[in-house]
Amino acid sequence: MSDILTAVEAAKMLGVTSQTIRRWLKDGAVSYIHTPGGRYLIPASEVVRLATPIPAKGVAGDDERQDALPKALPKPMF
Repeated sequence: MSDILTAVEAAKMLGVTSQTIRRWLKDGAVSYIHTPGGRYLIPASEVVRLATPIPAKGVAGDDERQDALPKALPKPMF
């Protein structure tokens, strides 16, 4: 893997469209280099970061019981 990828290369690696990558760039979700020629170059470390899953809270194996119901349900507002 190169140290710098184009938006199209990053999109292929992540399994998304290049439009999705460009939207993430515009939203500030991904660091990038904008060349004078108008190309977006993305560091490979960003692609690795985006491809790394984030562990969900409350996954099986936690000490807290996941199936416990609340002791009392809230009263309806109306």
